[in-house]
Amino acid sequence: MDLGIKDIVLILLIAASSISLIDSRHAYRVLYEESQRQIQYQQKIEEEIIDHKKLLSKLRDKARIESIAENDLNMVPISLKNTITLKVEPTK
Repeated sequence: MDLGIKDIVLILLIAASSISLIDSRHAYRVLYEESQRQIQYQQKIEEEIIDHKKLLSKLRDKARIESIAENDLNMVPISLKNTITLKVEPTK
């Protein structure tokens, strides 16, 4: 098997292009994985924002109801000062 200079150069070019292809596929995979991580992070942040908005809405509704009760209905929040404790004993 007698290899000429052209054959050796051709083999080296094929090897270099193979290495280049492998390197570019690896770089593409790394970029794809990073973009997937960013998408997952963004979705997580959006879910947390939605959860916080729901909580804020519940708190606003509760505060609005308490405000209406206190101002319009002259009601006060329950505390130990304004409660009566009754002791019920069974009849014999």
